Formats: sequence, C-alpha cells, structure tokens
Amino acid sequence: MIVHMRCVLGLIGSSTFDFMSKRGPPPIFGEDIEAQAVTWALIKLTRQEQIAEQVKTVLKQHYRKKKINKEEYKDIMKRAVGKILQSKASSINPSKVEALVTGYVRYEIYEGNPRTKEV
Repeated sequence: MIVHMRCVLGLIGSSTFDFMSKRGPPPIFGEDIEAQAVTWALIKLTRQEQIAEQVKTVLKQHYRKKKINKEEYKDIMKRAVGKILQSKASSINPSKVEALVTGYVRYEIYEGNPRTKEV
C-alpha cells in the first residue's frame, strides 16, 4: 500500500489510496518511484488475468458445444476482457461476465461478424 509521505508524518491526515479504483495510479512521491510504478503495473496485470480466467470459464462452454470456432473465441476473448477491464467496478461479478460473454456469442451466432464469417 502506498501512502502519501505527508500522511505518514501526520501533517495532512491518514488517508490511503485505493489501488483497485479506476482513477489511475496514486501520486508517486519519494525515492523509489520505479518500484512503485512496477507495483502498480503488477496490480493491473493481476486484475487482467483474473478477468481473463472468468471469461475463459464461460467461453469454453460455448466452444466445446461447437457454437463458436477458434477465431470467434479469440475475438470474443479480446473484446470481453477489454470491456470488463475498462469498467469502473472494483470487483469482478461472474454473473455480469457471463451475461456479457453470452451476448457476444449470440452476436457471433445469429447476426454474424463479417470479419470471421466466410463470404
């Protein structure tokens, strides 16, 4: 956890920064700037991996039933992970992930994506 240096000294208050908020990294003060930037990048990467695992569990069901092919699987995976990563929610809601992925699968099946369908 990174706390502002003045907060540690008690000059401003004892507020801390929420790492899972979507406001970006906290302000960096002090000598160890590179380590703090690396820590923030690792937190973001960990969140992205958690989202990818949730999407995979839902998407594998559709792939095993042959509803989508490999190209559609990769396309849906990219779009779903990116969309969830940009959301402002601090936690990952599995029911919302399932609803989003199911919507993308329905789009691929019924309306078809011109990039993945043969002409």
